[in-house]
Amino acid sequence: MRHAGEAIAEQVVIVVLDGLRVDTSQRMPTLNQIRALGADRVVLVGQPSLSKPGWTIIGTGAWPEQSSITSNFTEKDIALDTLFLAAKRKGLTTALVGMGWWHQLYPRGVDYDQTVFPPTLPHADIDQASLFNDNQAVTSSALECSKQTRTWLLSICLPPI
Repeated sequence: MRHAGEAIAEQVVIVVLDGLRVDTSQRMPTLNQIRALGADRVVLVGQPSLSKPGWTIIGTGAWPEQSSITSNFTEKDIALDTLFLAAKRKGLTTALVGMGWWHQLYPRGVDYDQTVFPPTLPHADIDQASLFNDNQAVTSSALECSKQTRTWLLSICLPPI
């Protein structure tokens, strides 16, 4: 029997693939291999489905009505308890890698911040090859961060492709 407070993992890695539909992700062999190695969680975010409110649900468990993060246009941070703050209270190391909006939402409780702001978002002037290269750069940065910092909680957010 596990006791309260006993660690069940050496590291928690949250990978967010912004804009990827669940049914599409379940047809991707690499993601299915990763799922088989750990845990998989589908987060319901309500409609309309927006990035910042969804990421807030991931890090707090709070719906937009509770967190007041209701759109992508907000410039405030989350005023609630977060996974990062909970990890810090336990003396654990945390990191963010990827899209800079995560830094804006989670400015407290993060030891290593390798986010890029503003995030690269698809639009008429950005080609798919550039977005793919951005995702490769985020992935490489996350792997390097994980090796160098020995973080317990690592959140990686890849821009949509």
